[in-house]
Amino acid sequence: MKSTLKQNEDYVDFQDDLIHYIDWLENNSIDHKDRIKVNALLMKWAEGTANVTISIEPYLLNYIKKKLLKKRNSNKLEQWLAKKLD
Repeated sequence: MKSTLKQNEDYVDFQDDLIHYIDWLENNSIDHKDRIKVNALLMKWAEGTANVTISIEPYLLNYIKKKLLKKRNSNKLEQWLAKKLD
């Protein structure tokens, strides 16, 4: 697993492996021991690449916030996210 995404060329080179990792996520169970590593690697790539822009529309943020606030047993991450969406 290529995990050194530091320079622009690293992000460009990783694009060749992107489909492999996405396929891996689709074909392995949600509790697979390597899932967190693969998710983290894909998120790092998405955050650092100049070729992708990720945006979340306000209506979706509002929906997520309402769902989190209605949830009785939310975890700390969900509580933090709900506050950030204010």
